[in-house]
Amino acid sequence: MKRLLTLCGVILLLALSSCASKVYYTIGMSENDFLKQNRKKVTSIKHTRNYTIYLQGDGYQGSWYFYFINGVLDEVNQGRRGSDFIIENR
Repeated sequence: MKRLLTLCGVILLLALSSCASKVYYTIGMSENDFLKQNRKKVTSIKHTRNYTIYLQGDGYQGSWYFYFINGVLDEVNQGRRGSDFIIENR
């Protein structure tokens, strides 16, 4: 009986973890290819003639932003850009 309960628990955990909404992307992919795979997982939050920003999540911790420039995925981050480093040649 204990084995059966353990097996049921493991199956339940596997089923729940496989339902996580993962967004599939590659830098440089087209916006159309991105939307074919992820249309139900992301929402458009900004759209202009030259760029579009999509959001996966609710905008808080664990959310991802996808930046398309001229229809090509250019950048993915969590709403904060990394530091810009200036390298001096001495």
